[in-house]
Amino acid sequence: MAISILASLSGSALPFLFRYLRLDPALISVAFIITAVDVIGVLIYFNLARVILKL
Repeated sequence: MAISILASLSGSALPFLFRYLRLDPALISVAFIITAVDVIGVLIYFNLARVILKL
């Protein structure tokens, strides 16, 4: 659920940020969103597993 919320928020906010930085929001945001959501998703997964396994 956290990954879905993160993807929605970053997908809607990053194009505005890139437009402010005078970069093309259509080209940059897709690659950046996919990478960021994947990396943070893996971190969420491992931290949740660590909590469940009490490591």
